[in-house]
Order: sequence, then structure tokens, then C-alpha cells
Amino acid sequence: MKKILVLASALLILTVAAGAAYAGDGLGVYFGAGGSYAFECMDIDEYNGYYVREYGVSPEVDGTYGFYALFGARIPIPEKARIARLFFFELEGNYLPGFEGSEESLLAATKGAKLDVELDVTTITGAIKFAPKIGDIEVFRPYASLGGGLMIGEISTTASYKGKTVTGGNTEHDPCFKAGLGFDYYLTESISLNMEATYVTGFHDLDEVKYVNGSAGLAFHM
Repeated sequence: MKKILVLASALLILTVAAGAAYAGDGLGVYFGAGGSYAFECMDIDEYNGYYVREYGVSPEVDGTYGFYALFGARIPIPEKARIARLFFFELEGNYLPGFEGSEESLLAATKGAKLDVELDVTTITGAIKFAPKIGDIEVFRPYASLGGGLMIGEISTTASYKGKTVTGGNTEHDPCFKAGLGFDYYLTESISLNMEATYVTGFHDLDEVKYVNGSAGLAFHM
């Protein structure tokens, strides 16, 4: 709930700060929001180490839906430079609740033991976005982005065996990296449709948290 309030507050601040440009025109400031689906690429044995050793279970988690809010601005480059109006900086918050998995032990000694896992991931990242113009096309801008920031991972476990249940949980805060490809399609001079595929990975205690995040949303330019 705290992370939802933080992201909602961030979006409200960005809404006040921003407003409405065609591809390459205007002030180059924009904000947006949308939904996403994360395809997991994780191996969370590290977090389930005790259950792997004692019961031989380590469930694979499924993908999950989430949402994001972002703010972007063109990086000021002298107009005479050939790369002027092609680079942007984006600040984004992304919340992905409910990477879930469940598995029962097949080992003879612990048959019937079950482990349920749930992982919630929040990222707050900054990225450089390169959006080249294709000929005289004004309404379509492909782009590539590269960045990083903070990842917050909350994992909770519920283990049951012979009528007994044990719960646990842990929260980690570590750096993360992301790289993405996408495009902006301008529906009007001030509104664009955005679609992006991004690979995200954590570091240190969250180095097993990896996923490909597909997102779609709207951005408002000024």
C-alpha cells in the first residue's frame, strides 16, 4: 500500500509539473502512465534456500501485471548539433505486484510438503532515451533506452507440511539495470501512444530478480 501511495503521489507531482508537443516540437517535456506485464526470467533458489535443502521444493514464479508512471524531458543540446532533439531523460516508477509460485515436494521423505511464494517488485529508475527521427515522418518515433536505479523486492513465503504452516518474508533494496526498445505514436500533437519492451535485472541481494516487461500507455506532451 505504501508503494502505491508513493507512485500515486509521484504521478500527481508530474501531472502538475507537465502539460502537452509533436514529435520533436514544443518544450520536449512529457508525462505518462500505463499498464504492463512482466515475463519472469528468475531463479529464486537463493531466496528459498532453506526449503530447497530441507524439503526439495523451490517453486518457479509466474509473470504478473503492473502499472507505471513516468516523466520525461528533452536533454538540452545546442540546436546546431546534428543530434539535437533526439535525446531525452526519463524518470519512471514501476510497480509489479504478485509474482507467484507454488510447488509440492516429490521427495519420499518430505512428500506433501508445499511452498507458496509471492514476490512484489517496485523500481524507480532514470534512463537516457534515444529517439531518432525517420525521414519526414512526424507521428512515429522508435527509440532505445538505457538506465538504472533502485529496485525494491518483497518476498513472502508460506510453507505447509503435516498440518503445520510457517510463514516468512524479507524486503531488499538494491540497484537495478534496464534496457529497452519501444516507440511513440502521436495520436494528436499533444498525446502519444507508447509501447515498450524492457529487460530489467537487480543486483546484489536481488540479482536473481530478472524479467522482461512489456508496457503500453499514453503520454502527454508540452
